[in-house]
Amino acid sequence: IREAIGGMKGSGALLLPLAGGTANVIARGLGTGGPHLDVLARLPGMVTRALDVGQCAGAPFLMQASAGFDALVMRELNPFLKRHLGVAGVGLSGIACLFRYGFPTIQVTVDGLRHDCKGVIVASFPFYAGLYHLGPMVRPDDGKLDVLLYTGAAHMAAAGFSMALGLGRHLRRPDVKMIQAATVSIDAPEDAAVQVDGDVFADRKPIRIGLAGWQVRVMCAQDAPAFAVPST
Repeated sequence: IREAIGGMKGSGALLLPLAGGTANVIARGLGTGGPHLDVLARLPGMVTRALDVGQCAGAPFLMQASAGFDALVMRELNPFLKRHLGVAGVGLSGIACLFRYGFPTIQVTVDGLRHDCKGVIVASFPFYAGLYHLGPMVRPDDGKLDVLLYTGAAHMAAAGFSMALGLGRHLRRPDVKMIQAATVSIDAPEDAAVQVDGDVFADRKPIRIGLAGWQVRVMCAQDAPAFAVPST
C-alpha cells in the first residue's frame, strides 16, 4: 500500500486497501478487511475519504515512522514466524529482542525543539501494530503529525508500556509524551533501527519526517474505525 500511494499523487485515483499482510492495519482501520470478495460486495455502501500522506526522507507513508525497539523487532523479524504465525510471530520476535535491547538514546527534534528519548513513533494514522489506538488526538486527515515519545530505559518498563498500549492506557504513563507536529527529525546511532509502515528503513540519520502536502483518496466503510473518536 505504501508503495502504491507513491504513484497516486495528482492522479485522481481511488485506493481500496485490501487485507493481504500480517496485521492489515490500514484495511482494518478503514473497514475494508476480511475476504476480498466480501469487501468488494460492500463497495456500493462505502464512502470516499481523504488520508494525509506522510513523508520520511522522501518516502511516502500512511501509518507511521518509528525508531527504537519496535523498529528493531521489524528488522530482526524471522520471515518464517511472520509467514506462518502472523501477528503472534511478531510478538514472539519481540520477546526475543526485548532482553538484548540496549535502549540507545534517540534525539528527536519536533518543530525545532529537541527531545531525548528511547523510542519515538511519528504517526499519521491512529492505529498501530494491529488495532492498538495511539490516542484520540491522532486523526488520519487533520493535516498534522502526532509524535509519541517514550523515555523508559528498562526492560520491565518497556514490557509495561506494551501492555498499557494494548489496554489503551499508555498516555497515562509518566514515560510517555504526545506532541502534535509539522516537522520531525530523528537522530540516533547509525545501527539504531528505523521502520516506516512496517518496512525497515536504512536511510542515513538524521531522518526528516513531515507531511507530503497532499492527500490520497480512499474507499472505506461509513463507520471506519480510523475516523471514529475513541472514548478516553
